Amino acid sequence: MKKLLIVSFTALMLAACGNEEKTIEPAKDTLKDASDEVANETTNEDEEVESKENNSLKESLSVDEFNARFKQDSEEKQYPNGKFQLKDGSIVNADKFNYEGNSMFDYATVIFFEGQIAHMQVDTESSIEDIEKGLGISFKDARVEEYKYGKGYEVIFNETFADENISVLPNEWD
Repeated sequence: MKKLLIVSFTALMLAACGNEEKTIEPAKDTLKDASDEVANETTNEDEEVESKENNSLKESLSVDEFNARFKQDSEEKQYPNGKFQLKDGSIVNADKFNYEGNSMFDYATVIFFEGQIAHMQVDTESSIEDIEKGLGISFKDARVEEYKYGKGYEVIFNETFADENISVLPNEWD
Protein backbone atom coordinates (compact mmCIF):
# COMPACT_ATOMS: atom_id res chain seq x y z
CA MET A 1 0.00 0.00 0.00
CA LYS A 2 2.90 2.37 0.82
CA LYS A 3 4.40 1.60 -2.56
CA LEU A 4 1.14 2.55 -4.24
CA LEU A 5 0.94 5.86 -2.38
CA ILE A 6 4.55 6.75 -3.20
CA VAL A 7 4.08 5.96 -6.88
CA SER A 8 0.83 7.90 -7.00
CA PHE A 9 2.40 10.89 -5.25
CA THR A 10 5.37 10.79 -7.64
CA ALA A 11 3.05 10.64 -10.63
CA LEU A 12 1.12 13.67 -9.37
CA MET A 13 4.33 15.63 -8.79
CA LEU A 14 5.61 14.87 -12.29
CA ALA A 15 2.23 15.75 -13.77
CA ALA A 16 2.41 19.12 -12.06
CA CYS A 17 5.77 19.66 -13.74
CA GLY A 18 4.16 19.32 -17.17
CA ASN A 19 5.12 15.75 -17.99
CA GLU A 20 1.63 14.41 -17.28
CA GLU A 21 1.17 12.07 -20.26
CA LYS A 22 4.30 10.01 -19.69
CA THR A 23 3.94 9.61 -15.94
CA ILE A 24 0.26 8.80 -15.65
CA GLU A 25 0.62 5.61 -17.69
CA PRO A 26 3.19 4.11 -15.33
CA ALA A 27 0.98 5.09 -12.42
CA LYS A 28 -1.95 3.24 -14.01
CA ASP A 29 0.30 0.23 -14.58
CA THR A 30 1.37 0.39 -10.97
CA LEU A 31 -2.25 0.59 -9.84
CA LYS A 32 -3.04 -2.38 -12.06
CA ASP A 33 -0.05 -4.28 -10.66
CA ALA A 34 -1.20 -3.51 -7.11
CA SER A 35 -4.73 -4.70 -7.87
CA ASP A 36 -3.30 -7.83 -9.52
CA GLU A 37 -1.29 -8.49 -6.35
CA VAL A 38 -4.45 -8.21 -4.23
CA ALA A 39 -6.32 -10.49 -6.64
CA ASN A 40 -3.48 -13.03 -6.55
CA GLU A 41 -3.42 -12.94 -2.75
CA THR A 42 -7.17 -13.55 -2.66
CA THR A 43 -6.82 -16.42 -5.15
CA ASN A 44 -4.00 -17.94 -3.12
CA GLU A 45 -6.12 -17.70 0.06
CA ASP A 46 -9.04 -19.38 -1.74
CA GLU A 47 -6.71 -22.15 -2.97
CA GLU A 48 -5.38 -22.65 0.55
CA VAL A 49 -8.93 -23.00 1.96
CA GLU A 50 -9.85 -25.44 -0.84
CA SER A 51 -6.63 -27.35 -0.27
CA LYS A 52 -7.38 -27.65 3.47
CA GLU A 53 -10.89 -28.90 2.67
CA ASN A 54 -9.51 -31.46 0.19
CA ASN A 55 -6.85 -32.54 2.70
CA SER A 56 -9.63 -33.45 5.15
CA LEU A 57 -11.18 -35.69 2.48
CA LYS A 58 -9.89 -39.23 2.13
CA GLU A 59 -8.70 -40.69 -1.17
CA SER A 60 -10.96 -43.74 -0.88
CA LEU A 61 -13.56 -45.44 1.26
CA SER A 62 -13.50 -49.12 2.20
CA VAL A 63 -16.47 -51.42 2.00
CA ASP A 64 -16.46 -51.70 5.81
CA GLU A 65 -16.46 -47.91 6.25
CA PHE A 66 -19.31 -47.52 3.74
CA ASN A 67 -21.35 -50.32 5.33
CA ALA A 68 -20.86 -48.81 8.78
CA ARG A 69 -22.41 -45.54 7.60
CA PHE A 70 -25.11 -46.70 5.17
CA LYS A 71 -27.70 -49.46 5.28
CA GLN A 72 -27.85 -52.04 2.51
CA ASP A 73 -31.24 -52.41 0.83
CA SER A 74 -32.64 -55.67 2.24
CA GLU A 75 -35.16 -55.96 -0.62
CA GLU A 76 -32.40 -56.08 -3.25
CA LYS A 77 -30.06 -58.98 -3.85
CA GLN A 78 -26.52 -58.13 -2.81
CA TYR A 79 -23.47 -59.48 -4.64
CA PRO A 80 -20.48 -59.93 -2.37
CA ASN A 81 -17.66 -61.17 -4.57
CA GLY A 82 -19.90 -60.68 -7.62
CA LYS A 83 -18.80 -61.86 -11.06
CA PHE A 84 -18.23 -59.11 -13.66
CA GLN A 85 -17.39 -59.89 -17.27
CA LEU A 86 -15.47 -57.10 -18.94
CA LYS A 87 -15.71 -56.15 -22.63
CA ASP A 88 -12.36 -57.84 -23.29
CA GLY A 89 -13.85 -61.14 -22.05
CA SER A 90 -11.96 -61.24 -18.75
CA ILE A 91 -13.74 -62.00 -15.49
CA VAL A 92 -13.27 -59.83 -12.38
CA ASN A 93 -14.80 -60.37 -8.96
CA ALA A 94 -15.93 -57.38 -6.90
CA ASP A 95 -18.61 -56.56 -4.34
CA LYS A 96 -21.78 -54.92 -5.72
CA PHE A 97 -24.14 -53.60 -3.06
CA ASN A 98 -27.38 -51.60 -3.13
CA TYR A 99 -28.10 -49.08 -0.39
CA GLU A 100 -31.29 -47.60 1.01
CA GLY A 101 -32.05 -43.91 0.94
CA ASN A 102 -30.79 -41.54 3.59
CA SER A 103 -30.23 -37.80 3.98
CA MET A 104 -27.55 -37.81 1.28
CA PHE A 105 -29.07 -39.99 -1.44
CA ASP A 106 -32.34 -41.73 -2.28
CA TYR A 107 -30.66 -44.91 -3.49
CA ALA A 108 -27.14 -46.03 -4.33
CA THR A 109 -25.44 -48.91 -6.10
CA VAL A 110 -21.78 -49.22 -5.16
CA ILE A 111 -19.03 -51.51 -6.45
CA PHE A 112 -16.03 -52.25 -4.25
CA PHE A 113 -12.90 -53.78 -5.73
CA GLU A 114 -10.21 -55.16 -3.43
CA GLY A 115 -12.09 -53.67 -0.49
CA GLN A 116 -12.14 -50.07 -1.83
CA ILE A 117 -14.87 -48.07 -3.56
CA ALA A 118 -14.51 -48.43 -7.34
CA HIS A 119 -17.82 -47.17 -8.77
CA MET A 120 -20.92 -45.52 -7.38
CA GLN A 121 -24.30 -44.63 -8.85
CA VAL A 122 -26.46 -42.43 -6.65
CA ASP A 123 -30.02 -41.25 -7.13
CA THR A 124 -30.11 -37.91 -5.35
CA GLU A 125 -31.25 -34.32 -5.27
CA SER A 126 -28.02 -33.34 -3.51
CA SER A 127 -25.17 -31.59 -5.30
CA ILE A 128 -22.03 -33.52 -6.16
CA GLU A 129 -20.12 -31.33 -3.68
CA ASP A 130 -22.55 -32.35 -0.92
CA ILE A 131 -22.10 -36.03 -1.82
CA GLU A 132 -18.31 -35.64 -1.76
CA LYS A 133 -18.37 -33.91 1.65
CA GLY A 134 -20.98 -36.30 3.02
CA LEU A 135 -18.91 -39.33 2.07
CA GLY A 136 -15.71 -37.66 3.20
CA ILE A 137 -13.79 -38.71 0.11
CA SER A 138 -12.29 -36.65 -2.66
CA PHE A 139 -13.66 -36.94 -6.19
CA LYS A 140 -10.59 -35.11 -7.55
CA ASP A 141 -9.18 -38.24 -9.24
CA ALA A 142 -12.57 -39.76 -10.07
CA ARG A 143 -14.68 -39.33 -13.18
CA VAL A 144 -18.02 -37.77 -12.26
CA GLU A 145 -20.96 -37.87 -14.69
CA GLU A 146 -24.64 -37.15 -14.42
CA TYR A 147 -26.52 -40.39 -13.88
CA LYS A 148 -27.98 -41.68 -17.16
CA TYR A 149 -31.15 -43.19 -15.70
CA GLY A 150 -32.47 -40.61 -13.28
CA LYS A 151 -31.42 -37.66 -11.18
CA GLY A 152 -28.05 -38.13 -9.59
CA TYR A 153 -24.46 -39.01 -10.38
CA GLU A 154 -22.15 -41.75 -11.43
CA VAL A 155 -18.72 -41.54 -9.78
CA ILE A 156 -16.02 -43.77 -11.25
CA PHE A 157 -12.94 -44.27 -9.11
CA ASN A 158 -11.63 -47.28 -11.04
CA GLU A 159 -12.10 -47.21 -14.83
CA THR A 160 -12.31 -51.01 -14.95
CA PHE A 161 -15.82 -50.63 -13.54
CA ALA A 162 -17.04 -47.87 -15.86
CA ASP A 163 -20.26 -48.93 -17.62
CA GLU A 164 -18.57 -48.92 -21.01
CA ASN A 165 -16.02 -51.52 -19.83
CA ILE A 166 -18.52 -54.06 -18.44
CA SER A 167 -20.44 -56.50 -20.61
CA VAL A 168 -22.08 -58.66 -17.89
CA LEU A 169 -22.97 -57.52 -14.34
CA PRO A 170 -23.31 -59.95 -11.41
CA ASN A 171 -27.13 -59.82 -11.47
CA GLU A 172 -27.12 -60.76 -15.18
CA TRP A 173 -25.61 -64.18 -14.43
CA ASP A 174 -28.68 -65.21 -12.37
